[in-house]
Amino acid sequence: METNCTDVEDLPYSYDVYKELTTTQIVMYIIAPVLAICSVVLFFESVHYVRNKIPAKVRRNRHIWILGIFPMFSMTSLLGLLMPRATLLTMFAASVYFSVCIYQFLLLIIDYYGGRNAMILVMKDKDVKVNVPPALCCCVCIPTIHINRESQPWLRRAVLQVAMVSPCALFISAVLWADGRYLPGDVSSRPYLWLSLITLLSTATGMQALAIVYQSSKVVLKEYKITAKYLIIQLTMIFSNVQLSLLNLLSSVGVIECTSVFSSLGQTYYIYNFLVVCEFFALGIFARVFFRSQKMGNLDQVIHTDKTTELKEVYVNASALDGNDEGDTKMVQKKP
Repeated sequence: METNCTDVEDLPYSYDVYKELTTTQIVMYIIAPVLAICSVVLFFESVHYVRNKIPAKVRRNRHIWILGIFPMFSMTSLLGLLMPRATLLTMFAASVYFSVCIYQFLLLIIDYYGGRNAMILVMKDKDVKVNVPPALCCCVCIPTIHINRESQPWLRRAVLQVAMVSPCALFISAVLWADGRYLPGDVSSRPYLWLSLITLLSTATGMQALAIVYQSSKVVLKEYKITAKYLIIQLTMIFSNVQLSLLNLLSSVGVIECTSVFSSLGQTYYIYNFLVVCEFFALGIFARVFFRSQKMGNLDQVIHTDKTTELKEVYVNASALDGNDEGDTKMVQKKP
């Protein structure tokens, strides 16, 4: 069989890969499906638990969204491993799902407070730093802000745009790839550079807004284990995006070499898909500790009391700041 070493733009068909499997690849093809199937089984068990143990419908749905990150990445990467030419499509599906989950995590943080108005009540007198990792940690001259009626919607929009911009950029990538004008990881391709830049800026903006909300909430939500939950989202970002960028860099400098079946770039995605299956199986087990539980603040809200008169006072104060929303109405109407 001819080598693909000089054919950078070619990813092999699955039947070509299966014809020349090495012992290492056979082991990888045994381990990856087992871990991916285990991830799916654990997810369905978690869904059953959350649906029965967390009474608030909105809260449990957001937990299910986040718990679904790990089987989604495991299964899409498994498909990319089994069918290398489908890698871009599988990455597209996983990235779209994760983009939505970033916004769901922000809404979960707000729900921990008791709703948008409750968050404003708690944070209205606190200075919130903007110069926090990942993007603005070196910009010490940026002034602090207050989370109020004006700033909170902008933070939510900054995270929400990731769920719209990233899928659109990835969809355009898939269309160009189908037409032969785009190849993931090919730094000499102008479409790849532009679309990667758009996705990077969108993701960085969303993660920065999420980081601002987290930094302002990590003390208030300490009992909710918000640091560990935020770490899970950060690790997902590292394993899915940063790791691939590092592997592409190693490929471009010749560290990752071609084989008789894979080009250097194809070998990069082959390694990436296998690593993602293994990493997200382990990360999914870690996430279950915090999201599949009645503890860790998963049944609580910051503004919560058994005294009806105090609940009415909170409701009146919240309504004065910003019109009542669904989350706060449920909080106020909750019987002692």
